[in-house]
Amino acid sequence: YVAGWRAAYRLPGDINGDNLVDMADLMAALDAFNTTDGQPAFNPNADLNDDGAVDFADLNLVVSTFNSS
Repeated sequence: YVAGWRAAYRLPGDINGDNLVDMADLMAALDAFNTTDGQPAFNPNADLNDDGAVDFADLNLVVSTFNSS
């Protein structure tokens, strides 16, 4: 966030929006893992490829960009 607006660029794998891919993002992905849109545990921020499900593709993106900023 800069001056009240969010930059259009989103760091791949950054689920919580802090511009760092770390354990918090991995835990968020794992908490929502194997859920789909409409289920109580579904986290749309963890659906990194916007396919309506948090699955291995999303988890792989977090792991492959881990420790990025």
